[in-house]
Amino acid sequence: MDLNQFSTANEPVFMELRHPGTDEVLKTEAGESIGLTVVGTDSDPFIQKERELLNRRLNKARAKQKADKVTIEELDKEELAKLTACVVDFRNITVSGEALTFTAANATKLFSEFPWIRRQVADFVAESSNFFNPS
Repeated sequence: MDLNQFSTANEPVFMELRHPGTDEVLKTEAGESIGLTVVGTDSDPFIQKERELLNRRLNKARAKQKADKVTIEELDKEELAKLTACVVDFRNITVSGEALTFTAANATKLFSEFPWIRRQVADFVAESSNFFNPS
């Protein structure tokens, strides 16, 4: 068995958003799926963002010659940045009647304004089996 068949961490996968109350897959009026295209937590974008944030924290601590106190708000901001790094595209996402174009800033805004979307994406990207085709 060639282990390279499992090297799919950087291949984007579409995830359908689900209704936060009923768990039904969200669809447009035309019946098209609503969701995001993402890569997982084993992907290069996620790992690069995680290293960037950790290096920033380490450099800040070194400059002060002591361990820096980290707040829950800072940790939350870092988790949001790592999650945003996993998003590749949006599909059929509309907010206030306007189609939302994918940008990192719009992904961050989407996750901040709709915590249920943030939770769904965080759960999806953390589950490595979502990024492998069953053989």
